[in-house]
Amino acid sequence: MVNPMPRSSSHPFLPTGSRLLAQRCQDLHHRSRVNLHRSTLAHRRVKCLPQRNTQLYLRNLLAQFRHSFVNSLRTLP
Repeated sequence: MVNPMPRSSSHPFLPTGSRLLAQRCQDLHHRSRVNLHRSTLAHRRVKCLPQRNTQLYLRNLLAQFRHSFVNSLRTLP
């Protein structure tokens, strides 16, 4: 019985597609962690600003992140 799925040479247990998907998910997860870290650093930096500006800044940051995250999900194979 022959397995129709092509297997990747570097990881014999995973078909090529799901290995790519796992890698992409790891990258996404790492990128979101990094972005979250950056946003908390930026938030500490702008703490001296009035409260309203900080709220606006964080709301915009969240919108940007959501936008980039959805876009990167769209480009998944």
